[in-house]
Amino acid sequence: MKDDDCILFNQYENGSYFCSKINIYTGKEMNRYCDALYDISFDERYGVTCDFPRLQRLRPGYGYSNIQDESIYEYAPADKGLYLVDLVENKKILLVSLDELANLNDKESVYQHYINALLFSPDGNKIMFFHIYNIHNSLSFRWRTQLCTYDIKKSKLHILEDKANVSHYTWLNNRELLITGSTIPDCKAFYRIYNCEKKSYMEITDLVLKEDGHPSKCKGSDWIITDTYPDKRQYQNLIKYDMKMKQGKTLAALFSFPRICEEKRCDLHPKVSSTGNMIAIDSTCKGGQREVIILQLK
Repeated sequence: MKDDDCILFNQYENGSYFCSKINIYTGKEMNRYCDALYDISFDERYGVTCDFPRLQRLRPGYGYSNIQDESIYEYAPADKGLYLVDLVENKKILLVSLDELANLNDKESVYQHYINALLFSPDGNKIMFFHIYNIHNSLSFRWRTQLCTYDIKKSKLHILEDKANVSHYTWLNNRELLITGSTIPDCKAFYRIYNCEKKSYMEITDLVLKEDGHPSKCKGSDWIITDTYPDKRQYQNLIKYDMKMKQGKTLAALFSFPRICEEKRCDLHPKVSSTGNMIAIDSTCKGGQREVIILQLK
């Protein structure tokens, strides 16, 4: 089913979200799926999604704003949550509801619950996601997170982390996840490798990975690419870390245009090419406008 001549992208039309599969050479729509997708399995057999209006309301900039969130007065709706989309049958299945997730730690319905950061494992058998619940009080607004995985074949939910706040993510293989986050209550940033089978983690202690970032791994390699948020001088670092040698280095420091911030900020979000010799980043280092830059690795 995988077609290198096609791309999939989300659209909005007549009050509904959907995903189109478009041939990039002819512009023809080859298929249309029943909802906007967050991620697809490598073989394009399944997609995974969440409720984008709710996500946008509770985490602006991450969802879609065309449709108003109808669940605004519900803490954890039983009919919303983690959905699997069968791309062959073109139908959506609710795997885990927000109500089920809330019952794990919020039986009194105090918080607003939602999910974000959905990603298939390389073999397509597992889905990782963040269960997030917002905490409101008179002095502050903050959130707590849980790192979750769902085993599709076993129909089983697992909680890998609920003692710290998780932030960014990538699968290293079918068993292990590389996760960034911060400890509670001291907010110390970390990079950890979580093992889905052992339900344990190993922390990476290299000083170059002392800040939160967006990690990405090249298939078949021993290294990852990640980044940092702008420092006091408005520079973002692009970092390469060798997991086998346990050594990291900064590849570049790029200026981040300070007027592009908050919901409209431009993170580097580095991604490695399938060949492992190029990196794509988003940056405002040239003239203050967001551009995609391709870097060639030696």
